[in-house]
Amino acid sequence: MELSDLQVQLSEARSEENYSNCAIACRKLLNDAITYVLEKKHQKVSKTATLYELVDNNTFIEYVGSENDDLIQALHYARIIGMHAEHGDSISKKKASIALENVAYLIHFISNKESGKAQPPKCAYMSERETRKQYIDVYLEEAGWKVLDKQNVILADTAGIEIRVEGMPNGKEEGFCDYVLYGRDGRPLAIVEAKKTSV
Repeated sequence: MELSDLQVQLSEARSEENYSNCAIACRKLLNDAITYVLEKKHQKVSKTATLYELVDNNTFIEYVGSENDDLIQALHYARIIGMHAEHGDSISKKKASIALENVAYLIHFISNKESGKAQPPKCAYMSERETRKQYIDVYLEEAGWKVLDKQNVILADTAGIEIRVEGMPNGKEEGFCDYVLYGRDGRPLAIVEAKKTSV
């Protein structure tokens, strides 16, 4: 496989009008791009390696640089969205667009690295709300949590959003947890706080 093949795949993914098909094309492109990098680094790629294992491969992480942890997270996002699409889940335009943007960044990164050019600007930062809806929801769902849509709802075996809490150090003595993960008995197991991707 050549870099030009990856660029053709990217062009095809960009022209895909069906969001689920776009997400699937991004997942395949991600797999092919990482395989391309690993083969360039003379690392044999196991046929049984999962895409999760490829994204977290030490040689690949070294290639993109340890300072690019946000890129690795962005690629995991594309991996997960593509997996959902492959399993027949409906994919929104926003999720498909973010997956495409994240994989396109990787292709530009590889191209610039090979030609000795400066790296493109990093993936666009998102607000806390966008980070929560587009990244954290996806990660929680992958871990098996059902993320509720309605705020301040406490329901066993779910991830509640914007859960009101008392005793906070402010004038109202109240605040909101971005997520609370509830166990089978309806008691909180964990709290997840979202921050924008630049934090």
